[in-house]
Amino acid sequence: MKAHIARIASIAALTISFLILCASAATTTAKASQQDQVASRISLPQQDTLPISRPPGCCVCPEGSSYNAERKSCIKSVCTVKGMPDGDKGGGFFALHGTIFENVACLPVPDLNLTAATGQPGWKVSGPGGGPTPVNVTPYSGWAGPLPSSSWISINSSRGFPPGISADYTYTFEFCLCEGFLRPLLVAKLLADNCVTSVKLNGNAVPPSGPAMPCPRGFAGTGYSYSTSAGFQAGTNTVSIVVHNDDGPTGLDAILQITAKNGQCPRRGGPVGTNQLPDSR
Repeated sequence: MKAHIARIASIAALTISFLILCASAATTTAKASQQDQVASRISLPQQDTLPISRPPGCCVCPEGSSYNAERKSCIKSVCTVKGMPDGDKGGGFFALHGTIFENVACLPVPDLNLTAATGQPGWKVSGPGGGPTPVNVTPYSGWAGPLPSSSWISINSSRGFPPGISADYTYTFEFCLCEGFLRPLLVAKLLADNCVTSVKLNGNAVPPSGPAMPCPRGFAGTGYSYSTSAGFQAGTNTVSIVVHNDDGPTGLDAILQITAKNGQCPRRGGPVGTNQLPDSR
């Protein structure tokens, strides 16, 4: 504990020293400018002093800093002092070409709290006569009304009739998790015509967490629950729901609630959980 406190004190002292150095250089620059307009000893940080790249994984650099792959860290320039030797200065500071830089930690990864309901973007479907994108439909006669904030979806605008054949249809939804996520949980509430025969997360079975959905009448009632805290992975995760149809119309109504501490991926290109995953590295 004492060693930890001593290290913090050392870094704080070093930071203060650099602030004093930069302030001193700035004062000298101001005087030089007023007296004889000679080249200043301190200048604005040069944007191209170090190569900048996209942060890996889920790292997001704080405002005013950028990621440097060689340092494997976000960095920000503190000040530029003519004659400052290159190299590490301790406490996360280093100098290059007269500019003092500071290593900066990535921003904390936010928690993921995602609700994905059928009728919203991001769902796909495959099977005879349908796909790849499901269609929002009004409930067929005999179907229960949609779950809150969701919509019934089907393989086509005629609710799958035609083709109206005995077949299995697989509905999928993808979401992203940051590396280092904790305490993940998937809770699904489902209605289906005729019924759901399989729910999987990345190929791993997601079991019912209440009464099993009856076949062939999974389209009535207030929804059937499935849940799991296993089978998650960093990066792309896929929820797969297999709906069996005996004949006539077919459809799915679903709400997925996905949570994970420190699990939200950076929002690059679109909302989290709508197939807009982080840019590839």
